[in-house]
Amino acid sequence: MLVESLLLAIVQPDDANTAIAALNRAGLRVTRVSSTGGFLGAGNVTLLSGMKRAQVELAIALLS
Repeated sequence: MLVESLLLAIVQPDDANTAIAALNRAGLRVTRVSSTGGFLGAGNVTLLSGMKRAQVELAIALLS
């Protein structure tokens, strides 16, 4: 598969598994990276997903 776009999504740890499952069900592969930042340096999760341009809108809708 030719990767045309890279989606970066920063989510709360409680929402990470749900977001990953939704993207996986849509046939998108996801890499999970633990990260910190934001208000008071709280922990969060950065999701990385390479995809075709045509899949970007679907991925954003799944994460909304």
